[in-house]
Amino acid sequence: MTLKQPMSMKRILITFLLAALFLPGLVLAQGIDRTQAPAPGPAPVIELGQTEEFTLKNGLTVILVENHRMPRVSFSLILDRPPLKEGDKVGLLNFTGQLLRRGTSNRSKQEIDDEIDFIGASLRTTSSRIAGSSLTHHKETVLGLMQDILYNATFPAEELEKIREEALSNLKASQSNPDFAMENARASVLYGADHPYGEVQREEDINNITREDCKNYFDTWFKPNHCYLVIVGDITLKDAKKLSKTYFKDWEAGDIPAPTYEDPAQPETTTVAFVDRPEAVQSVVDVCYTVELTPGHPDYIKASVMNGILGGGVFAGRLMRQLRETHAWTYGAFSRLRSDELIGNFTASASVRNEVTDSAIAVMLEEMERLRTERVSDADLQLMKNFMNGNFALNLEDPATIASYALNIRQYNLPADYYTTYLEKLAAVTPEDVMEMAQKYLHPDKSWVVVVGKGSEVASKLRKFGPVKYYDIFGTPTTFSAAPPVPEGMTADRVLQTYVDAVGGKEALGKVESMKVVRKAETPRGNMIMTIINAAPNKSLMQLTVEGMDMEIQARVFDGSKYEVRQMGKVKESSESEEVETRCRAYVVEELYYAENGVTTELKGTDMVEDNAAYVIDVSFPGGRTFTNYYDMVSGLKLQTAITTETERGPVTSITRYGDYEEKAGILFPATLSVITGGNDLSFKLTEATVNQPVDASVFTLK
Repeated sequence: MTLKQPMSMKRILITFLLAALFLPGLVLAQGIDRTQAPAPGPAPVIELGQTEEFTLKNGLTVILVENHRMPRVSFSLILDRPPLKEGDKVGLLNFTGQLLRRGTSNRSKQEIDDEIDFIGASLRTTSSRIAGSSLTHHKETVLGLMQDILYNATFPAEELEKIREEALSNLKASQSNPDFAMENARASVLYGADHPYGEVQREEDINNITREDCKNYFDTWFKPNHCYLVIVGDITLKDAKKLSKTYFKDWEAGDIPAPTYEDPAQPETTTVAFVDRPEAVQSVVDVCYTVELTPGHPDYIKASVMNGILGGGVFAGRLMRQLRETHAWTYGAFSRLRSDELIGNFTASASVRNEVTDSAIAVMLEEMERLRTERVSDADLQLMKNFMNGNFALNLEDPATIASYALNIRQYNLPADYYTTYLEKLAAVTPEDVMEMAQKYLHPDKSWVVVVGKGSEVASKLRKFGPVKYYDIFGTPTTFSAAPPVPEGMTADRVLQTYVDAVGGKEALGKVESMKVVRKAETPRGNMIMTIINAAPNKSLMQLTVEGMDMEIQARVFDGSKYEVRQMGKVKESSESEEVETRCRAYVVEELYYAENGVTTELKGTDMVEDNAAYVIDVSFPGGRTFTNYYDMVSGLKLQTAITTETERGPVTSITRYGDYEEKAGILFPATLSVITGGNDLSFKLTEATVNQPVDASVFTLK
């Protein structure tokens, strides 16, 4: 057993002295008024760290930030050019940036990739940047690759076609995403087609871009006297000068164009721009307009505080508190105030349920007006200052931030102390400043209210905010066509009967003992094959595979009594409602058997599916799941199925769209089938359809 030693005299004396020193402070602290928040202290002095600059004879300006904590270094060649209008080749800049890295006269794309991977480095190119980073002892390898791209890029035609194919695929997939429609509509109404920020990409733009266009852009704009070389990391000034001269001194200087653009016109009164998405269960809303706010403007810090209080990135922003916490209308609501060398902009955004779209817009406009007319509380102001203080301090931990600040000072002619005095200026912002900035930069009475949503439920409610103008998903002015009303006497049963008659008739469909339908979708990662097999009375298989690969991606199987879901060969658990739904949908034509399986249907009205007027039928299964079918009011054919699932971020709708029906063995099959979910669009084309041919019963075997 260890005995506890008595406290030594020395330790007793130390304890006594400590008590003597600190007890008076403790006693005095009892007199502090804890009902009052302590006054903020003075803004700290910012030390940004040393930045070195020098210029080569060809005009290339080099900015160096030394940081020897890690044996890494990065190099970025950054082109300082104005925003450019791409005309009938929207996407040219993106294509050029990708092509730069796809091959030189000395190396193929694969050789570039292999060389970078071998040393564990990175190499990136855009239309205005060539950048690489690596461990310090590989820096010359990276610089050699950057030099090779700069001097010897070949813009390979075969790589251009790969980029084009991917761009066309992405454009098609994006068209089902409401954010795509919002971006295009917002660009069109804010800037117009004659401004570089108002251009919208279409398929013809992608097809117009040539290898020569990319090369001409690069040859025209990449000049050293209009570029910066930013170096950050484990390198000395001496080495930076030596390497800059070694790799870039032969780069020839030259002049570049200086395009100018007129400022876009803004509405004299609040105006609604509406994009109809008939399948939407929620609306995407932006309140937006342009503002004259350039980088480094004297108002910028004060205006940023004002916008932050409204909804600029903190969870306590007023838009978030009102729309999410008070009303539970949205997952998130934010606002942005952006400076720009041409023209800045303000945007307040939210995604809300269809039925509350107009109410949410009213709250957004009210909160903008409230900042213009009511003094912000000291607590709200201090909360935003603390948030911005923290962000600024956090950013300073990255040496690349120091380099970007130095670059901004050069590019935008900012005062040399712009960033070192940032916190001092932030601390000086008052409630009166916030109101002044709100009155100057918030315009609820002269805004564009851009809405992407379901026209039949939303459009008529928006007239209270101002004139309503209609746009398509590419931001082109259009007209809104409402579907005609439901004819008198029409019922869900009659709509379903019309569909059955249209695809072949009850008698012919009743004689179907088996059916196999195969469809193929082309994707950048290979062709996706969808196989659907049905056998009377109610066995079914839906299987997804990749062409040329002996691998099942997904399968849903019903053997007549039990249901199974397989994902990458593994059986997944399914819910009871899924089993009930699958049993009800396992028939060759499910609509024939709704009634006998306890499926209820309700005619909800009419709506537009693209350019076709359709009956809207809600289909409810005994297990509780519901989806919506759309049937053409003229042909009777099924146009679309929509299934909405609640997620943590709000409702997500998956769309299956049917088109181009073809007759096979007396029955009509949709030759095209598009699956649209989460902003992705997979378009399947019919490759095989057989009726009453032998079916291998083993395909319905459960694992």
